Amino acid sequence: GYELSDFSKAGHGPLDLRRSIIESCNTNFARMALELGDSKVLNISSRYYMGRAINSDMPLKQSRIPRENEIIPTELGAMGIGQGRLLMTPMHMALVASTIANDGVWVDPYIVKEVQNPNGRVIERGSGEEHRVVSHEIASQLKEMLVEVVNVGTGKNARIQGVRVGGKTGTAQTATGENHAI
Repeated sequence: GYELSDFSKAGHGPLDLRRSIIESCNTNFARMALELGDSKVLNISSRYYMGRAINSDMPLKQSRIPRENEIIPTELGAMGIGQGRLLMTPMHMALVASTIANDGVWVDPYIVKEVQNPNGRVIERGSGEEHRVVSHEIASQLKEMLVEVVNVGTGKNARIQGVRVGGKTGTAQTATGENHAI
C-alpha cells in the first residue's frame, strides 16, 4: 500500500551506493534500508544523534525517529530516504553534513567562542566536544561521492567555480506527503 518512485520515471537500472547517491535514487536507498533491517538502521542513526539530545550551548530541538517496535517495512523504506515519521531539524542535518566534511568526527555545536572580562581577559572558552561517528576512510569515500553529486549528478546547480563543493539533493516529506521545511 506504499508507492515509492524516483524523480526519473524512466528509472536508472542497477546502481551501486556511489551511483545511488549521485543520481539520488530513492528506490535503492529504500531497498538498502530494508536489507540492513531496522536494528542496524537505528544503530547507525543513533551514532548521528538521531532521536537523541545534542549537547550545545544553544537550545536545539531534538530530531525524531520511530522506535524499533514501531517500524514496519514500509516505514523503514521511507526512513531510508529521509521520509515518513523521521523528522530532522535543519541544524541536525547541517551537523550530519559537517561530520562527513570533518572526516567522520561530530563536533557539538556552540555559539559562544569565548567570554572576556572588561579588561579583555578570557574567562571562559566555548568549544564543542568531538565524537568519532564513522571512520576516516568511510567519511572520505562518502565525501568524494557528495562532491560527485555536485560535479556530475543531481546537484549541479550548487557548483561554484574554483570551489570544491559536495552536496546531496532530495525532497523530504512527512508521513502525510507534505514537504518538510528543510
